[in-house]
Parts: sequence; C-alpha cells; structure tokens
Amino acid sequence: STMRLSKTLIAAAALAAAGASYASTTITLVSDQPVPQVPMSVSFNGGIGYGTDTAVEQYILHSTTPAGSFAAFCLEPFQHLVFPHVYNTTTFTVAQADALSELFTGAHWDSASGGVTQNYQRVGLGLAVWDIMFDGTVNFTSGIFRVANDGFGGAATTFAINSFAAGNNSMAPDLIRLTDPVYQDFVIAVPEPETYAL
Repeated sequence: STMRLSKTLIAAAALAAAGASYASTTITLVSDQPVPQVPMSVSFNGGIGYGTDTAVEQYILHSTTPAGSFAAFCLEPFQHLVFPHVYNTTTFTVAQADALSELFTGAHWDSASGGVTQNYQRVGLGLAVWDIMFDGTVNFTSGIFRVANDGFGGAATTFAINSFAAGNNSMAPDLIRLTDPVYQDFVIAVPEPETYAL
C-alpha cells in the first residue's frame, strides 16, 4: 500500500535529517511513467548538453518492495533507467538535504496543498534538483549546470527559483535518495500528489 511505502521512506528520511546512520533500505522498482517530453536546452560545464525532446525531469516510479508509487527526479543526467531493479536508499549530504528541503517545501510538495500539479512545475523541480546536486543552489545561469531553455518560456525555472527562495531548510519528511553504482539515481517524493486524492 502507499501508506506502507510512505512510512518506510519517512522513517528513513527522518534519520537522514538527523544525520543518523542506519541500515540501508532497499526498494524494487518495476516500471516508470514519464511525464510527456518537452523541448529544452541545458548544459554541463558549458559543454555536454541536452537539446530538443528532452524528457521532463519527473517520473512516477512503481515499486513492489515495498508496494506503492511515488514521484522521482533523476540525479544522474547521463545514466539510464533499468526495470526491474533494486535500489538502496541512502542519505544526502547535509548541504544537499538543506537545499532540497528549501526547494520542495517552497514548492508546497505536501499532502495539504498538492502544489506541484503542472508540467512546468515538475520540470522546474527536476531542473532545480540537478542544479542543487551539481552546484549546491538554484540559479540556472552559473556554475556547472545551466539552463538555456526550460521548454516553458521560463515558467519552469521561475517556479523553481521562487520555490527555493520561499522554502525552509528543515529536511522535508518525504524526500530520500535512491542510489545505484551503475544506473540512474533518484530523489523521490512520496506519495505523489495524485495518490493523496485517492
């Protein structure tokens, strides 16, 4: 059930927020549901970049162990997805946790508001996750990760910047990292807003 998944991940995230060490939990992902693609242009170190028809940065990932589904944002831009696959849950650094918390709390990613409902918002969060992981903040114009075209006329990056500015740095309880040494890593938010409606 979604509640079972939520409890597992919230408990792990709470430990991550406290800086505690804990035994790694595993999650078996069985499929994904990507949001429709949009044209965008981003670059890394001013070199390697993505052009048109880049998938927006959110997936809905489905899991059997524990059972449930959740929103996921890629952490490794040039790695691919593999299903079925077992992931370990690990912690972020303190700086990453603080920055991600500011982003997601400012975006109102929670059961009460369901603030992330539009594709431009999903894209903005995903791009901001990359910016945080590469540069430690959200600005899109300097550092390793830069966005030339977000696919939404600036609405996605504006949403992300405003969310980051409005958030707080106490770790949001529904964020955790899925890690694999070879395949795509994720930051996940659970449960997804659509699940709350159920």
